[in-house]
Amino acid sequence: MSTGKKWTPEEIEYLEDKWGVISIPSIAKKLGRTIEAVKVRAQRMGLGRHIHSGPLITLSQLCEALGDRNRNYYRAAKARWVRFGFPLRYQKSLNCRRYAMVDIDEFWTWAENNKDLVDLSHMAEGILGREPPWVKEARRAKAAEKLKKSPWTSDEDCKLRHMLKSGKYGYDDLSAALMRSENAVKRRIFELGIAERPLKKQTRKWTDDEVNTMLKMRDAGHSWEAIAKRLGRTSLSVQGCYDRLINPGYQRAYRCRHGTAKGSPDDSAAVFEWTPKKAKPPGELLKERKDKE
Repeated sequence: MSTGKKWTPEEIEYLEDKWGVISIPSIAKKLGRTIEAVKVRAQRMGLGRHIHSGPLITLSQLCEALGDRNRNYYRAAKARWVRFGFPLRYQKSLNCRRYAMVDIDEFWTWAENNKDLVDLSHMAEGILGREPPWVKEARRAKAAEKLKKSPWTSDEDCKLRHMLKSGKYGYDDLSAALMRSENAVKRRIFELGIAERPLKKQTRKWTDDEVNTMLKMRDAGHSWEAIAKRLGRTSLSVQGCYDRLINPGYQRAYRCRHGTAKGSPDDSAAVFEWTPKKAKPPGELLKERKDKE
């Protein structure tokens, strides 16, 4: 009975070096061995699973590192992140199963430009290895947020209805009383079909200093609520200002759709085809503003 070709030190070194970096069939072809022989040798060397041994990690591992093992979160995160240019790769195993893979360095580069989409407050420091300098501040900013994200209770719904009927409170007051974001309050009012609306605050023109402060804080990873508190505005007002900076044509499109803009019907029809541009990172917006000055 043949015992097979003996492995040389050079072959063992090559296998150890390339395991998880290139595919198993590629390793087998380079060494002139069968795929099964390569797999058996790697197992004897204790190299672990091929999919977990390279410089990439799976998307599910990344979500777990971020502190959320919920499968629904994993699916939602994947769909949302990809729309914003998430650097996702796919790697196929020998059984033809596809794995969503992520390069950690590419993830950090993407996350720096999309702090709105990533919550780092539950991620243990150093779990993905060495972290960029901005991560510490972003983690601290997210951890400072103490807003509820659990399902609404009947008591909270009653309190919301009562405060709205009094006609004395704005979105910021409701948010503070209920410990929920202004967006969450706005959504809940719609879901409950409440006719009363929060007290509208007096409109105040944005100054250049306020806009620059907003962009700096957003670039550092602070929430809309934290920025609003710093500027003495509602978080919806802050978010609206940011959206208008990203897409200057949004306000005109809105007015045309609702018949409040000046211009011919042809002009309005053209605006109906308007689509939002891809969101720019706050740091990029801040740089553009400084260049114009």
